[in-house]
Amino acid sequence: MRLARPSFGLILANRAVVLGAVKVPDLLDLTVQAERSGFFDAVWAGDSLLAKPRLESVTLLSALAGVTTKLRLGVGCMATFVHRHPVMLAHQWASLDVLSGGRAWLAVCLGGPSEANAAQAAEHDVMSIASTERVGRLEEGIATPSTA
Repeated sequence: MRLARPSFGLILANRAVVLGAVKVPDLLDLTVQAERSGFFDAVWAGDSLLAKPRLESVTLLSALAGVTTKLRLGVGCMATFVHRHPVMLAHQWASLDVLSGGRAWLAVCLGGPSEANAAQAAEHDVMSIASTERVGRLEEGIATPSTA
């Protein structure tokens, strides 16, 4: 019996750009090197607005689509999914999928509740979303692409 080759992904430090630890060209170069190595199958970006500030994930993945041809591109957990307008996000994600030649993966989550910490509460406040609305908005966002 022959075992299937496991898949490996690289999680990019897109928060490190905001913190000043790396520059955008570093992330692009690292991604190109990951693809050239033949070892990695995907690159992943984090997503957060204020709770864990970082480069916006769809924008970053779009830039990565322009410098790669094979790697899958994904958001580890799109914590801002519940803050985004579902039709606009569907349009953005479909555009990323076209730009990447069908290599985009979307993984969504609720993000943290307001009670988790002050930054999380501020994130909900600035987006005018009550923490208690997150589940309903998640369900609406998941349903929207199939009805839009």
